[in-house]
Amino acid sequence: MCAARSIRGAKLPAVFLAACLLLVPTCVNSPPIRPAAPAPSGFVTARDGRLYLDGRRYRFVGVNVYSLASFPPGSGKYFCGLAHSDREVEEIIAEVAGMGGRVIRLDAFQSFTLGGRDFSRLDLIIAAAARHGVRLVLTLENQWRDCTEGGYKYADWYRGGYARPYGAYRLSFVDYVRLIVTRYRGEPTILMWQLMNEAESQTRGGLDDPDALAAFAQHMAEVVKEADPSHLLSLGTSGIDRPGSGGFRFAALANTPGIDIIEAHDYGAEEQALPANVRLSRGVARSAGKPFFIGEVGISSPPLQPWQRALLIQDKLEAAWDADVDGVLIWSYRAGDGTNRDFDAGDPLAAALRLFVARHRSEP
Repeated sequence: MCAARSIRGAKLPAVFLAACLLLVPTCVNSPPIRPAAPAPSGFVTARDGRLYLDGRRYRFVGVNVYSLASFPPGSGKYFCGLAHSDREVEEIIAEVAGMGGRVIRLDAFQSFTLGGRDFSRLDLIIAAAARHGVRLVLTLENQWRDCTEGGYKYADWYRGGYARPYGAYRLSFVDYVRLIVTRYRGEPTILMWQLMNEAESQTRGGLDDPDALAAFAQHMAEVVKEADPSHLLSLGTSGIDRPGSGGFRFAALANTPGIDIIEAHDYGAEEQALPANVRLSRGVARSAGKPFFIGEVGISSPPLQPWQRALLIQDKLEAAWDADVDGVLIWSYRAGDGTNRDFDAGDPLAAALRLFVARHRSEP
């Protein structure tokens, strides 16, 4: 999600998706995943469908602060959502760490680095996160129009538009990704790269185009792993029932060589602790032998009271942990969400996160 991000498109019935997944072993013929060289000490790695840090199981909870890399107020430079001063960036990261959050997910689109010319905000954020023991998920482009150029990404973008400059950007997506992952390839504070936020693929006429998304994922995984073999890579999806990734197509994407971890988002099912979209997406990840995380889980308040939202998200956290999910990130913390999903340190949701972390502190 972002300021005006939306969950779009008709959802396929869960029973249909489950039937499709039963066919995965015969429908998906994916190439073997090439073994990667061991990552340096301090990097989170994936093995046998789980995350590890220096040989020990690694699981995480945390938050989304999509706007964290906005340039500060008065700078005259790019911002989207809430723009924070240097002091406020440090304060936000310290607050997340104080709640027990281990990970922050944020936008690192080309707009937030002025076309790859100014990485000062990301440098600041990475240094602050390292001081507070927080790791980062850096999302490199948006499916939606928010905070970026080029508008909604149709299949023609996935078929080749990403290889050329688009909108007002000076760099192609390929060149920008190569630039940013090379710059930070030795930085263990970055938990993973994420190619897209909520990737999906359909033509301008509304027809699914799964081949375009599959080819994009394969090519960009090769680009990233050639420049930076140490960090984990996520394609960045909202789940199994989106245009161009429904049913067994989601399994094909999950089996893409170089894509290390699978993601789903949890919206619109406030009273379901582990909705069908999340359960089925997790099942695909496990079948592919890859870790799985819930990159966004959010509930608006209002209309719910803050304490009601806190209890519902606490239930979702517990259900995810019981299902052996590798991580959950709440949407969103002091980001200027614009959809009543934001919260801060005084919100009951912050207390619920602290309680959850305390309850599971002794677990990996």
